[in-house]
Amino acid sequence: MVTMAQRIEALRTEAGLARVPASLELGFPKNAFEKFETGRQTPTKEQQEKLASYFGVSLFYLRGESNDRTRQEAFFAKKSGILRFFCPDAEKRLPFFHGSRLHC
Repeated sequence: MVTMAQRIEALRTEAGLARVPASLELGFPKNAFEKFETGRQTPTKEQQEKLASYFGVSLFYLRGESNDRTRQEAFFAKKSGILRFFCPDAEKRLPFFHGSRLHC
């Protein structure tokens, strides 16, 4: 699977942006993209959210966890814990619980 560093570089080059201008446009330090793309630094959660929003992709895609640019995550609380599940078309239909299993 693709790493977040590789994905950030691919998105930036796909957009036709150089590293420094891209960093400055997003309000990051000017060498941020260099560090992100070489793996010397991992973007903070806030930076990841800003990058995903800027490039129009999901956090899953940005992190290299999915090849689907639009895949979103949904969280549902059940009892005292949080049950996390992934459903490609979660916005179209609501998931329901069947016993202890989650169906999308």
